[in-house]
Amino acid sequence: MEKRLTIKDNRITDGKMPPQVIELESCVLGSILSVVNTMHELAEILQPESFYKDCNMRIYKACISLHKQSIRTDIVTVIQELRRTEELEIVGGAYYISQLPNNESTQPEYHARIIQQKFIQRELIKLCTETINSSYLESSDCLEIIDTHERNLTLVTKSFSVGKVETIASLWNKALEHNQILLTKKGISGIPSGYNAIDEITGGFQQPDLIIIAARPAMGKTSLVCNFARNASVDYKYPGVIFSLEMSSLQIATRIFALESDTNISDFMRNGIDNDQMVYIGDRCTRLINSPLFIDDTASISLSELKSKARKLKREKGIKFIIVDYLQLMSGEKGVKSNREQEISTISRGLKGLAKELEIPVIALSQLSRESEKRSDKRPMLSDLRESGAIEQDADIVMFIHRPEYYGIMEYESGESTVGIAEIIFAKHRNGGIGTEKLTFISRLTKFVSINSIDNFQVKNNLQPNKYFEVEKEESPF
Repeated sequence: MEKRLTIKDNRITDGKMPPQVIELESCVLGSILSVVNTMHELAEILQPESFYKDCNMRIYKACISLHKQSIRTDIVTVIQELRRTEELEIVGGAYYISQLPNNESTQPEYHARIIQQKFIQRELIKLCTETINSSYLESSDCLEIIDTHERNLTLVTKSFSVGKVETIASLWNKALEHNQILLTKKGISGIPSGYNAIDEITGGFQQPDLIIIAARPAMGKTSLVCNFARNASVDYKYPGVIFSLEMSSLQIATRIFALESDTNISDFMRNGIDNDQMVYIGDRCTRLINSPLFIDDTASISLSELKSKARKLKREKGIKFIIVDYLQLMSGEKGVKSNREQEISTISRGLKGLAKELEIPVIALSQLSRESEKRSDKRPMLSDLRESGAIEQDADIVMFIHRPEYYGIMEYESGESTVGIAEIIFAKHRNGGIGTEKLTFISRLTKFVSINSIDNFQVKNNLQPNKYFEVEKEESPF
């Protein structure tokens, strides 16, 4: 039978004493009871659980209660508070409390931080013990154990964080610094998409936003995020990862190689390219090959597994953005019974939580229902988000891709041609405006370019106007 550790009353039952400094606990409590305003200094450092000795924890809890009521913490008020909560005798009576000022600390804040450090050490021991015990269980899912461990480790780490009060003058200086950054980056404070029309609305993809990009099949969802990833990693050197649940990593990489070298995607995928041309493409893709872009093609990845991999990449590679292609292909937590709508809701909330935890934007693709295709203009709406209203609720930005040409709508009411036009519809923007911007979609390259740059693109590549719009007729259900 395997030996297993257990924790009871903050003690490991293998005989070892957890880290603690009971003598300093008494000194700090003595200062709180005898020196005016000490409680003000320590309230942001210590919590009742920071104390190892039970009676000291209860006494400090009484001090916290008085502090919140703006009542001075001294021997009399603390005794009265403990008598009110019927804990006076449990802590050793009035005599024990009256003796605490005799051990008053000369450096209460310094000693309080030592107490907090010992508390964190105990929490780490408890966390690791629980992880060890869970790992022994035959029914345990190792990925869920890792996710739980990492999540709880993050909470323990945050125990070191102490809030601070800043003067309005110091905040003004920070505002000036931030404004200077915006001027330098021309208003882009987040991860640039590489498209002025989009970045003017978003200011770049912000931390810790969850951005949903949704569309019906064949609209170019994957192509658009491949363009985003390429622009951020190659042009701006931001490390990022694409979690591709639908395509293999080679297929995703091939798409990006094609758009980087302006090569027909069909040649890459089906027809093959001669060696001399591949050398040329390799030269064109040098910056891309050396960029900090990562691709993971784990099929049907679970939320726990994705979180674990993302944390590792954040820790080891310093990733600045995450792309998930696409949300509905993720699986829920193993062993948790729920319908698909509840599962998608859990995944959506989990991705938003991951964005907040890692403080980076998470861009997730999503399918739309067929409802938009029943409308005459085929334009998508928020209600079309498939399987869960929680996606709309959790997202900071919801963007739709709409290509009227695909549905046989060749002109707008104004008479303007829709050929090659992709509408990027901002249906929700928590921190900005909504509206529609237009990009040009070059289907042979799976490439999106800005409307005002298509002429320069053609001249640069010695192309005849509209050459890249002479595409094979797409199958349409209409």
